[in-house]
Amino acid sequence: MKKVLIMLLVIGLASSGVGLGTAFGTPVLTGIKIGTTGTNPGYGVDVSGDGNTYTVKGTGDDIWNTNDAFQYAYMQISGDFDISCCLQNFTTSNTGDGWSKAGIMVRQNIDTSGASPYALIAATAHGDSAQPNNGISWQCRRPADPPTDPQTYILGNQSGASYYQPVYLRMTRVGNIFNGYYSQDGVEWTWMTGNAELAGNLSMALTDPLYIGLASCPHNAASLSIAVFDTIQFNYGAASPVPAKGELNVDYPGPVQLSWGAIPYPEAGGYIKDWKVYFGSSPHDPNVVLIGTVTEPTRQINSPTLEAGKTYYWRVDATNTVNSDVARGFWWSFTTKSARPIITKQPTDTSVAVNCLATMTVEAKSGDYADQGDMTFVWKKADGTTLKTEAGVATADPEIFSSSYSQLIPAKNDPNTYWVEVSNKNGMTKSTEVRFLMYSGTPNLTAVAIGTGNQPGVGMTRSGNTFTVIGSGDDIWNTADGFEYAYVPVSGDGSISARVVSLNTTNTDGWSKSGVMIRETLNANSTYAIMPVIPSSNGAADIFQYRTSTGGGAAAGGSPNLHAPQWVRITRSGNTFTGYYSADGVNWAQHGSVTISMGANVYAGLAVCAHSTGALNTSVFDNVSASFAGLTFWQPTNPVYDPLTPEGWVDPTKDLKVTWTKSDAAPCGGYYKVYGGLSADSMTLYGQTDPDVTEFTLPANNLPFNETIYWRVDTVVGTTTATGDVWTFDTVKQYPQIRTDVAPLTVVNAGATANLTVKASTATVPDLVPMVKYEWFFGETKIYEGVPIGPDVDGNYDCPLAVANVQLANEGYYHCVVTNTVGPTSSSNGLLLTHRLMLHYTFESIEGTNIVPDQSASNFDGTLICPAGGSAPYYSLADGGIGLGKAIKLLGPNDPNNAYITTNKKPMELGISGNFPRTVSVWAKAQAFNDGGLFDVGAYAERQNFCLRTMAATEGTWRVQYYAADADTAVIPSYNTWVHFVLVHDGVRSKLYANGKLVVDYAVTLNTDNGANFVLGRYNNDVNRFQGYIDDFRLYNYALTPEEAVGLYQGVYPGSICYKALTGDLDGDCAVDLNDFSLFAAEWAKSSL
Repeated sequence: MKKVLIMLLVIGLASSGVGLGTAFGTPVLTGIKIGTTGTNPGYGVDVSGDGNTYTVKGTGDDIWNTNDAFQYAYMQISGDFDISCCLQNFTTSNTGDGWSKAGIMVRQNIDTSGASPYALIAATAHGDSAQPNNGISWQCRRPADPPTDPQTYILGNQSGASYYQPVYLRMTRVGNIFNGYYSQDGVEWTWMTGNAELAGNLSMALTDPLYIGLASCPHNAASLSIAVFDTIQFNYGAASPVPAKGELNVDYPGPVQLSWGAIPYPEAGGYIKDWKVYFGSSPHDPNVVLIGTVTEPTRQINSPTLEAGKTYYWRVDATNTVNSDVARGFWWSFTTKSARPIITKQPTDTSVAVNCLATMTVEAKSGDYADQGDMTFVWKKADGTTLKTEAGVATADPEIFSSSYSQLIPAKNDPNTYWVEVSNKNGMTKSTEVRFLMYSGTPNLTAVAIGTGNQPGVGMTRSGNTFTVIGSGDDIWNTADGFEYAYVPVSGDGSISARVVSLNTTNTDGWSKSGVMIRETLNANSTYAIMPVIPSSNGAADIFQYRTSTGGGAAAGGSPNLHAPQWVRITRSGNTFTGYYSADGVNWAQHGSVTISMGANVYAGLAVCAHSTGALNTSVFDNVSASFAGLTFWQPTNPVYDPLTPEGWVDPTKDLKVTWTKSDAAPCGGYYKVYGGLSADSMTLYGQTDPDVTEFTLPANNLPFNETIYWRVDTVVGTTTATGDVWTFDTVKQYPQIRTDVAPLTVVNAGATANLTVKASTATVPDLVPMVKYEWFFGETKIYEGVPIGPDVDGNYDCPLAVANVQLANEGYYHCVVTNTVGPTSSSNGLLLTHRLMLHYTFESIEGTNIVPDQSASNFDGTLICPAGGSAPYYSLADGGIGLGKAIKLLGPNDPNNAYITTNKKPMELGISGNFPRTVSVWAKAQAFNDGGLFDVGAYAERQNFCLRTMAATEGTWRVQYYAADADTAVIPSYNTWVHFVLVHDGVRSKLYANGKLVVDYAVTLNTDNGANFVLGRYNNDVNRFQGYIDDFRLYNYALTPEEAVGLYQGVYPGSICYKALTGDLDGDCAVDLNDFSLFAAEWAKSSL
């Protein structure tokens, strides 16, 4: 490659005419065609005879994406630079778009494949001068940071700044920071500030040497772009300012230190001598002053004193040592912190109903809390009126103040905009401009697919006043339509309006439609008028469309074309239908009008068509409103009743207050009429409210019991009445109330009479709901009917039942059904049992693998349980050797399946819950003292347990376990020895007999829990299991007498037993008699006494 040297002829400022202060000779540039797509043969670079003008003729499709195609006049360069030129004239043969471009480019390489990082400051052009271009473009292709392998690149572009030819372009590099500028006079330069994808201070890591020069591209492979450049020069002077260009929130009052870097004087032997710094409030300010001159290498100076919230401009000019020419610097700016108010909460458009008070609120704070002063809020509107001035109201945040403005909404939209000006001693901040709007109501729309060819997925969803309608169908046109319609039936004159927020279709032909429509029927060939928007790709203007006769052809007219977002409206006046459009929903313009003969009753709504049976059009509408004769949206909502019973009923004996929520669309100043009755078709007027009062009280004793009351609230404004929705509530279903339920458990002796009773009440006013009868049921069988007795002083009625001569056959569950004139109420179930043996497990056999037969009349067979999940419980049956036949052996902790026996019955079913008397008799041979439970039931809480278990680590010790009311006793011997236990609880005392001897006797009140089944061989769930033999287990639901308890032992070991030691019984015959006296006397005689 041929290296091009810069010509170092110096041309003075006067001759250059560009206002740069100094210019060096025009650099010698070499032309090259980059990229492979350009096909126009006219490309190349022409140089004027004096070498100062370059005409760069380019072909190629673009300078963008991953490869470039354009004409380049370039030279090689290293280090920092400042280059500028004048684009005198730029034309292109590409008439397709405005992206032909020409300007200054720096790039990493000149590979003819076109792939290289670059920066470009360019002007764009359109081949048709009547068409717009894309203004000044600042663009780049930069390497990803951090680097990737293979290396990827990031594109960026800022465009749109308008210009006219000729135009000056300029680019600087300081380190890895590149900046682009443009100017119409070559003196005052505008910096390309950048955007989200491309920074103004573009950071791009490129490696020297680079290639810098002039680029020309027509943005079309077959086209030719011709760019004429002159005044091409390298500049020197100040760069990299601090504060940075456009920096905000600079501290005040200063002074602030101003500093800068330098692009050096490029001529050998020359350098920058000094710097002159100018400072002011505008680059055009006549009061801009020279605040100082500093000698190189000093590159800093202090600013004057600064004010808050103000933008300052400064410029640094450089003087060289060669000819003392001055290189005029760029104007840089910075803005100090604003101590003016900052609006933290802007007012918003406020929409309320006619005659209602609408309120706008703003919140603001000072830009500098330490320098705020008093804050003033001034409300204004567009006609110039000042509405309100106030100091503002303090909020919870001590820095923030608020202000509000309210006014009544008239019967039409207010065309004015409103704003608030917030001021303190440092200046004023204006809020956004907002509007007071009339809210007329949003209709409840129903969606239907009209015609044929509608794809799956069509329909409508609603969120507040935003509707999303998905439509298909081939068209709304010709003689029949296919589309999705979200409609409301209406009558007479009126209008429907909406804003089409967005239209997104999978069809690309441009005739998808979304808008507002009025049509006579829901048939596909109905007459209609529609005001739609169409995709932005369609430039057609005649979009107001209609069908004037059923089954006839469709027609269109009007202007202009409309695209989302857009407000649209259809009105009907007689048989005249008119389409309107608006940019803001306030100012409307007519689009088209047509006469169609339709009946009075029609359908107004939102129409969405994809213009293809295979496509979907998803359109979003908001601000939907409809206004037709007889169509109002004033119906109140959210009825509330006070008071209500716990069941949610209204008590007719009390005053009833009903409240409701006013409709947002209902005008203020109206009143309400309240109607009610026993059906929706026969309601009478209860009364009416005062204006704007949303509650009504119905006095007591005006409603019947046990009824559903239908009622509604009509809204009345002037001569218009909006009929409310029908609501319902239920009055007290005054069934009888069970005041005293049947006892959950009753246990009596066989042959005795069991007295069961229930107490019930009826309505607060008995005459309104009298008692009728009560019935007792045994299971599901009615066994008695009577008339409730009462009421007593508490208003309760007795409903007794006497079950005489109770036998086993009478055992079971009883309940009472009490009936008044409203209906029946049932009591709970109560269990009736006789005193008897409830369980008897002899362990002579096991049925199947795990069934323990019950030999009592209950037939409550037990079950061997394996909670560890084994295939079968581990146990054995063997003769116990005490004359009772076989006994069961449980392995306790040696059983991997943790087997124990459950009776499958809870204490209530056995008649032993709570403190009911009970007796357990069982034979046991313990082969380990490990806390294992012989039997167990209840919860492990105070007095809720009923258990007998061994005590760990204390051989021969047994515990009567009631939890927090326990008793321990030693039974010696009892390890590997049969012991007969009888545990008796009579409701007052508990007694434990061991082998016929009373070993425990104490007063205790039990509360045995009913939550778990009675079990054998286990204590405390699955934790402590009994290890040893168990035989002849018996459970009675009453307390055995001492003689009965001892008798169970004597049945195995006959003989006389003194179950309780008597004082003076010396011969152990359980009696104190003369023989005991003789023994005492003989012992007395032997003594020294």
